[in-house]
Amino acid sequence: MAAITSNDFVSWDDFVRIRNSQDEQLGREFAALRQRLDGVEQTVAAEFGMFRDFLIEVQLDSRRTAARLQNYMLKHSYLPISPVPAYDPLHGIINPDPALFPGSVGAFYKLLHPSNDDEIQMLSYLISFYDIQLFTPQDEDEARPEGSDFERAVERLEVILGLNGDNFSKLKEPLAEGHGAEGRRPRLEPRPNIPVVHKSRLSEEFSNNTRLEWRARTRSTPSSQRPTIYNLWKAMEAEKRAEQEKLAEQEKLAEQEKLAEQEKLAEQEKLAEQEPLGSDATGSTRPFTNPRKP
Repeated sequence: MAAITSNDFVSWDDFVRIRNSQDEQLGREFAALRQRLDGVEQTVAAEFGMFRDFLIEVQLDSRRTAARLQNYMLKHSYLPISPVPAYDPLHGIINPDPALFPGSVGAFYKLLHPSNDDEIQMLSYLISFYDIQLFTPQDEDEARPEGSDFERAVERLEVILGLNGDNFSKLKEPLAEGHGAEGRRPRLEPRPNIPVVHKSRLSEEFSNNTRLEWRARTRSTPSSQRPTIYNLWKAMEAEKRAEQEKLAEQEKLAEQEKLAEQEKLAEQEKLAEQEPLGSDATGSTRPFTNPRKP
């Protein structure tokens, strides 16, 4: 049996130094492994998200094409229109509200000349749902004829829904002709050789000294207070911008909280790595004791 010498033993300081070196090496290896796993996870998540978006796009295009083909074959005003779906980032593929969607082709083409608030509300909802941009900032100061807003909106909706306008040319003409007799916005027709008097349509002086003939009965609401597509569009654009700014602010706050949490975790890991094994807070070395001994 070989004799045991003093060189066969390891001092406590050497043991602590060796153990700390091994722990640091293991920590570096685990950190590198975590980084590789995080990279693989992000890559898989990105590819899965792209595949999911591709499936949603294919499904959306398929449903839109089917609805537009059905609408293109319509030839009678009493037939229902198939709603064309839209895509919402929060809710995915969505269909328009049935209560605010035209129930038939005839109801849709009535929106060319809306005669009540329900039809104007329906038209403004369709513009918002399909995200139709009717105007540009340069259009704000340009003069537009009455009814052009409605006609422009209906023309774009006709393209989106896939309706064949040539099949309903006879349906549009009676509506356009009847607009003068029962339209929402009556126009003034001056008498021959009599100058037009620029006064309020509802003023008492104008009623008593009428120099103009109405081609249709006036409404009780002044024209300046009647809702128009352009004003509704501006209100919807302002509301949309406010919602986008709110979402951006929420995302910014969430990102800041995430960064703060990551910095806090990194600081804790750094402090844990800096504290050597076998040393207390004062830096003194503890004596080696066998935990199995009582």
